[in-house]
Amino acid sequence: MIFQKILQKVSNFQERKNYLSLINKLLFRFFTGIRFITYFLDYLIIGFFKKRVLLLNYTGLEKHIGCRATSECLIKMIRNKKIGRILPFPIRYSKPKKEILDNINNIQQCFKEYLKKNVITLLMISMADYVVINGEGTIYEYKNWSEGTRPLELLLQAYISKKIYQKRVFLVNCSIDYIKHDPNNEFLNYVKSICSELDYVGARDPLTFRLLKENSVPRLVQSADAIFSSSRNKDCYNKKVLHEIGVDEGYIGIFLTAKTENLPSKKVLKLLYLLKENFKKEVVFFPYSNYELCIAEDIRKEGFKTINLLCSSGKFIEILSFASCILSGRFHYCIFSTIAGTPFIPFRSSTNKNEALTKQLEYPIGVLNYSESSKTEILNTVRYVLHNRETLKKILLKQLPKQKKLAEKNIPVK
Repeated sequence: MIFQKILQKVSNFQERKNYLSLINKLLFRFFTGIRFITYFLDYLIIGFFKKRVLLLNYTGLEKHIGCRATSECLIKMIRNKKIGRILPFPIRYSKPKKEILDNINNIQQCFKEYLKKNVITLLMISMADYVVINGEGTIYEYKNWSEGTRPLELLLQAYISKKIYQKRVFLVNCSIDYIKHDPNNEFLNYVKSICSELDYVGARDPLTFRLLKENSVPRLVQSADAIFSSSRNKDCYNKKVLHEIGVDEGYIGIFLTAKTENLPSKKVLKLLYLLKENFKKEVVFFPYSNYELCIAEDIRKEGFKTINLLCSSGKFIEILSFASCILSGRFHYCIFSTIAGTPFIPFRSSTNKNEALTKQLEYPIGVLNYSESSKTEILNTVRYVLHNRETLKKILLKQLPKQKKLAEKNIPVK
């Protein structure tokens, strides 16, 4: 009633929309706070009688549907294996000084600086029996470390949890990618030195597994992304979901890739028109980043549909199950497409994770590039996928039981 009275006083449509958005945010934060307090009390009180599991880098609050689903799947795995009481804990990334990071011999300075900036995180680590670090995304080397040091933060947390607090530490659901392929690469030295100390390392793709194995990382297991442990809804082919979003069955879906600022809206529109004119199918754009949400306005003006991903992973899989094919430069959306049984065309991401995924799935479609692949190459690949859709669907669905078993390996039996 209070919200309705406020809205009645707001005559401008945009102002009303802003109020609704603000109300949604406040409600989301309120219920998130209640949920966190529940987790914390359970961790604090019941944890006196059972083991405590700190899930670091909890991404269940992110707007990215893949990040949300990954963390929820990890929580389910920990519960199913009855390791202990869970506290899902998001981390606030700081920025250690670049000169400290230039050499692994400076790691003591790194963690001391980290201790000063992350007191609450370290308090949670000190209370835990197990520290599970979600390697969500890729732990990768930046071309220019002045951009930030975020990829190393998870490794620093693993080091602190193990070497300083002597906890049992599992680094799971992780991919690793690096630029300089030489033995003196400091980033690779961090990876080797820290991962070798951990109690368990779950590499979510064969390329990461091979890299760590070549560098003699013990207690290493090949897993798959945690999302593979989820499953399709029983009513996955409920066409009501298409009616709700106003999309026709048999559409072609497009997800861009990270750092899309290099891909102007004109180029995206050209791609949409190219697909629409050559295949006579509805083409739907799925925006993710703030930049993509901006260019979505231009795309809608041209008569194309766009879908914002404010839904559950189950419903998202339903939506994808009605597509003819998906073009995606984003790793998790290729996985969701696999679970939906919808053939996807992978595009180059910010790291080699899509290449790793196609290898893991034994998938016969090569990785393209939104910026560099020619129109002919893209059209021929889409044509091939549409022509062989049922065969590709069988390949993907046949892989799901295997990938689900691998995903379960992210959390070892205690």
